[in-house]
Amino acid sequence: QQQQQQAPQQQQMAPPAYGQSQQQQQPCNFELQQFLDCAQRYPNDLSICSALNDQLKQCKTNFGM
Repeated sequence: QQQQQQAPQQQQMAPPAYGQSQQQQQPCNFELQQFLDCAQRYPNDLSICSALNDQLKQCKTNFGM
């Protein structure tokens, strides 16, 4: 559960210029990377990564992807 709370904090810590240029290229790249990192750490129990997956899905919905 602690990981779920850390993801938004990490996103806020990204420098604005980097975040903006990255958003233009791949709107949900940060969320995707967070989920993939989690999935690699816990390949036998992806339920641990469900909050990150939900964030990725919400991002895709927000950007019409």
